[in-house]
Amino acid sequence: MDRPKLYINENTLQHEIALEFLTKNLLELKWKLNENVLDIGCGPGDVTVKKLLPLIQDKINKLIAVDKCSEMVEFANDCYNVPEVEFQIMDIQDSSTCLFYTEYFNKIFSFMCLHWAVDQQKVMNNIYSMLKSDGEILITFLKYNPFFKIYESLDMEFQKYVKNIMPKPVPTLSSEELKAHIENTGFKIIKFEEITKLFTHKNTSDFLSAMKAVDNMYHILPKNLHEKYTSIIQKTMIKGWNFIEYSTVGKLTLKYTIIAIHAIKY
Repeated sequence: MDRPKLYINENTLQHEIALEFLTKNLLELKWKLNENVLDIGCGPGDVTVKKLLPLIQDKINKLIAVDKCSEMVEFANDCYNVPEVEFQIMDIQDSSTCLFYTEYFNKIFSFMCLHWAVDQQKVMNNIYSMLKSDGEILITFLKYNPFFKIYESLDMEFQKYVKNIMPKPVPTLSSEELKAHIENTGFKIIKFEEITKLFTHKNTSDFLSAMKAVDNMYHILPKNLHEKYTSIIQKTMIKGWNFIEYSTVGKLTLKYTIIAIHAIKY
């Protein structure tokens, strides 16, 4: 089970963003007794158990944490035997799966996951359908997923694998378009923020390891294509994109724009 272990070793940024966002916004939520809570995109479960659960443990009946990757969910269940938390497989883009939890949750959280969704409107529709009336969401995701542009630029050798992750082109949405998606679903936006974060990798190798931990292509491509694909990542992301800064000692600093949303269902 190498994938979850690799991710845990490389998800410092996810921990930082989740804790910062929760600390800043959790008190703004309105809580009742024994609420049902959903965490979307839990991965190997460490952020759910170590960051989210301690802050809401006295308020909940159940915390269900979901991820579309069965390997991640299996790892989470093996590692975190916590009575209040239940790890399940769920693809938030699959409306038929989400129907099982229609109007079930009081709160829905998601940290640095939803930028992987191909259909953002469907995601918001499904989140809305699973919330009770007056239910609230706290979610963060990258405004722009750099991997989608890489996938589109790959040649035919790779395109047959890309279709498993990105079956159709994914448009880059402006903040106003993102807000419209959310409001058109029926949410009232309480807070919508664009947050700039810097994260520094000690060298190129460290950067590429972090990219490998989050990029699903490595888990779809045959191993004989991994090295070639990594060279594409290195050339495209390090040499071609202006959000990466260099230092004289070889460090790479990435500049992320993160969308942070608090909204309520009326």
